[in-house]
Amino acid sequence: MPKDWRVAVLWGAVVVFAAWILWWASAGYPLDGPICFDEITRENCPRYNVIVYSLWRFAELVSHWAALIAAIFTGALTIFAVRLTVAKTLR
Repeated sequence: MPKDWRVAVLWGAVVVFAAWILWWASAGYPLDGPICFDEITRENCPRYNVIVYSLWRFAELVSHWAALIAAIFTGALTIFAVRLTVAKTLR
């Protein structure tokens, strides 16, 4: 396996994602659409890219859990640092 296999995996994922988007658009699924935030402006809704809007909503959902995610990452980083220190002292 090549040394930079992670780069190959990353570019492979980019190609798969691009192929998925092209399939999505060619299959007739909408890439943008009206998104209404309330019932009053039902006839005059702004149009957004569906994928970007979905990612934005996911980011808003995750932002409520930002403190927990940061705490878990800090714990994982601490475990990594301790294991690295132990491995260095045993060597």
